[in-house]
Amino acid sequence: MRLRKRMPGASRPGAARLSPYYRELEIDETPLPRLDLAPFGEAMCEVIEATRPDVVSFHFGLPAAALVARIKAAGCRVISSATTVEEARWLEAHGADAVIAQGAEAGGHRATFLASDLDRAMASQSGTLALVPQIAEAVQVPVIAAGGIADGRGVAAAFALGASGVQIGTAFLRCPEAGTSPLHREALLRARDNDTVLTNVFTGRPARAIANRLPRELGLYRRPRRISHCRWANCPCCGPRPSSRGAAISCRSGPARRSRLERKCLPGNWS
Repeated sequence: MRLRKRMPGASRPGAARLSPYYRELEIDETPLPRLDLAPFGEAMCEVIEATRPDVVSFHFGLPAAALVARIKAAGCRVISSATTVEEARWLEAHGADAVIAQGAEAGGHRATFLASDLDRAMASQSGTLALVPQIAEAVQVPVIAAGGIADGRGVAAAFALGASGVQIGTAFLRCPEAGTSPLHREALLRARDNDTVLTNVFTGRPARAIANRLPRELGLYRRPRRISHCRWANCPCCGPRPSSRGAAISCRSGPARRSRLERKCLPGNWS
């Protein structure tokens, strides 16, 4: 008899689509309490001020200007990811000390945060070696190349194209220190050049992952549900405004733009 596991809560339509997998794998469909991560706010900023790390890295843009100023005042350097030249310039203008140029090959979530049409942004995203020199020419801060780099040849190519540093992720997932599960380690070992896909079926936002049954059988892309507010304290379409930690913030965009919020407004900065 297999050990019956419980899965985190999901929306009713989503749970219905996943129900056949629950039954096949003998997973308990009783939802667990949701774990909603609050955007980077006062509490996390106080942790940064107390610990003073050398670098604070964000994904999906930057937090509010006042929080960025406090991070810098603590002696930390601020970096964040860009998938386009426009995003790189935005990050530089809003206080980033370095820009991570995330190419289409990168594993995990796309860092896209300024695109009004996320479908088009995903379809047209540049590869790392095409994106790095464009961003290096567009900004004055150092550029860190990310995406598809796993050995010295990739590092050398990134440096030749103007990068000041390189960020490697997937290549380290099989290191002894990594908490990667045995199943995931084996999948990484067996993966070939065409075994990854860009999909949003896992989290609702586009991410590159090893193709398994879920994207193959449910489809690579699911339409996100519409929302009427955003929670990002420094939303590129709503503008910066004060917020309480973790509270929902009404979006200042008009009704015509609100229909795009599920694509453009983000639930918070990842750090």
